[in-house]
Amino acid sequence: MTPLVKAHSPLAFLLVYVRARPWHFGVLVGLVIGAGACGVAVQYGMKAENLRSSA
Repeated sequence: MTPLVKAHSPLAFLLVYVRARPWHFGVLVGLVIGAGACGVAVQYGMKAENLRSSA
């Protein structure tokens, strides 16, 4: 369980939990980056398919 700490700012509040569970937040960041990469890849694929079909 994380210690009860009074944070002076929102960033300090979040850092308490990030420091307590670094692997969880690392995985979360990886998932967000992966989702963004998949979104970009889908848009790229749709644009390439659109260019192929109109040519």
